[in-house]
Amino acid sequence: MKKRLLLCFSFAVFMLFSFVRCSQDILDMEDDLGVFTKEARLFFEQNATDIQTVRVGKQKEGLARSMALSSRVITPNWEEGQCVRRGAISSLEVPLTGDVYVKSYYSRVQDGVRQGGLSSVETKLIIQKHDELEEMRSFVVTIITDRRYEIMHAQSSQTCSFLSPKEFSGLMIVSDLEGNYLDAFQFTEGKQQRVALARASGMEEKDIDPASVSSTFTLMDANSAGIYTRSGEAGGWTPVPPGDIPEVTVTYCPKCHLPIDQCRGHSVTPPPVTPPVQWYCPKCGSSVCPGNCQTGTGGGSIPSSDHRGTLSKRIFSNKSNLTKEQWEKVEKMLDSINHDCMGGRLVGALNGNNIQLIYDSSLKSLGRLDHDTKQFRVKSFGDINMLEVTILHELFHTQQTPNPQGKLNLEIEAHLITYRYALRTNRIELPSNSITMAMMVLNEELDIRYIPKESGLDVTYDYVIDEMRKNSTYNAKDYPESSSARTFGTANKLSEDCKN
Repeated sequence: MKKRLLLCFSFAVFMLFSFVRCSQDILDMEDDLGVFTKEARLFFEQNATDIQTVRVGKQKEGLARSMALSSRVITPNWEEGQCVRRGAISSLEVPLTGDVYVKSYYSRVQDGVRQGGLSSVETKLIIQKHDELEEMRSFVVTIITDRRYEIMHAQSSQTCSFLSPKEFSGLMIVSDLEGNYLDAFQFTEGKQQRVALARASGMEEKDIDPASVSSTFTLMDANSAGIYTRSGEAGGWTPVPPGDIPEVTVTYCPKCHLPIDQCRGHSVTPPPVTPPVQWYCPKCGSSVCPGNCQTGTGGGSIPSSDHRGTLSKRIFSNKSNLTKEQWEKVEKMLDSINHDCMGGRLVGALNGNNIQLIYDSSLKSLGRLDHDTKQFRVKSFGDINMLEVTILHELFHTQQTPNPQGKLNLEIEAHLITYRYALRTNRIELPSNSITMAMMVLNEELDIRYIPKESGLDVTYDYVIDEMRKNSTYNAKDYPESSSARTFGTANKLSEDCKN
């Protein structure tokens, strides 16, 4: 009852001081997004002078028109704002009203057929805060709806959202507050692909390969007199039939302008002010990714200096996206592991592996290694002890032979070697949970070389399995167990001749 009264009181206070509706994705309950929304609004009002809509097409012409229209009034509708947090980034999305684009003629090529029509446009202000950087920023998103999506959702009262695209189909264009084009994303039923606006990127019409064009569009203002589009040196509005609207091409890769499945990946020219590496999406490479992208290449790469240490360079790829401070922590961890007998053999075996190390605060687990892509994702660099255990655990997986039918067996072996490593260092405090307790029991059954001291290990192993299953991650569906894989071959090999 007390808890219910407390929740009601908290909600009342929130509604009193903030009109902004907030939701949470991956969020600690003690975090207060209500405080963030007020902070975000204050940041914007103290740092932004005005807002301009995105300039597309040929940038010089767009700039002339934009200067002529600089008196346009665009205001944020704070009462309709929504906020969300994913990982270390808190975001506030606010609809913009006033002299903004409201209509588009958007056509798209699918299955070799171009289809399109007049569709709606929404413009949103995005304000974000990166908790680890303690840095805030803002930008504008122009959302062009695919006509078919608009028809299918005609009865829905929900507006399109940059932060939660769900089943959205269409185009989202990101620009700074002055209207400079930054990035773009094309959506198909909620699946996101990073794209590039060819003309806004500087391409000439003669250089555009029609085969690489995925869609075209123009932005318009609609009023009682009909459809209007910008034209003329004065930047006025002129009625234009849909068939004569100047189009802006959309291509997949901003460097080679090829579809994503043909692009081998390129480094794009960084903006004048390069955002810190923590803003960049590890999947598509964009610093303004909505967070729903598909794994792939061709969307750019992270513009960071190489801060890898000596050991890090032996193991990790230069495509890894860590800061200088994060690399220093990794190097320190590797040095500690390297001074351990078994750990040193592991580090030696990893020489030349070229693993891509990625900071990904949205992970549910502390770390995850993908054998196929050789990508190693780490959730946090805050807890030094757990970072060291996570690095050792995941790197150990690289030496194990993949076994789809015995995935839990591989995890048990990895957990056991990290448990013994923590005991040897005498400085790492492991969490008090069922897995640590299970490793404590299993440890007593095996000698230094991970060989059972006596027969009857199956009883203990069954107990370990039960304890592992208490963690929802290690469910039977995702992590099957094989009785024939109840061995510790990799640990045995790496611990050869070790004295403890």
